[in-house]
Amino acid sequence: MKSAATQRILALLLCICMLTPLFGCGKQVGNYKIVRTLGEESYCIGYRVGDQIALYVDAALRKLTADGTVHNLAMQWLGADNTAMEADENALESLGKIPRRTLIVGVSESCFPLSYYDGEAFAGFDIALAEAVCKELGWRVKFQAVARSDIY
Repeated sequence: MKSAATQRILALLLCICMLTPLFGCGKQVGNYKIVRTLGEESYCIGYRVGDQIALYVDAALRKLTADGTVHNLAMQWLGADNTAMEADENALESLGKIPRRTLIVGVSESCFPLSYYDGEAFAGFDIALAEAVCKELGWRVKFQAVARSDIY
């Protein structure tokens, strides 16, 4: 029969052997390490029916795609740019005067790297993109946590 010390050493070695492959793979993003991507998903932005805000946000996204902002944010937060937005550097010009407003964005607190709460503020790709859109439009942005069941 093996001694308790020998059993502990064997258990520790087994744990080390099981965890070692994880140390060399994945990409470090902030305090998190992406070990494996499970699959691809399509995302969209939802608006109230008839709200003209969609025109302004879409135009800002087209401009931010054209100037490379969307690409840079995708690389920073996602490690690759798989975005599929149309680019148009003049998209905002046809809209005329942009009304001032505060954009309220519903986000998940635990959907890293898209949106998450780091204990002090929201962060992630969706957060950075919403902030860039609002900066482009001269709007304020407010993030509102929503439960995933509220979204789906």
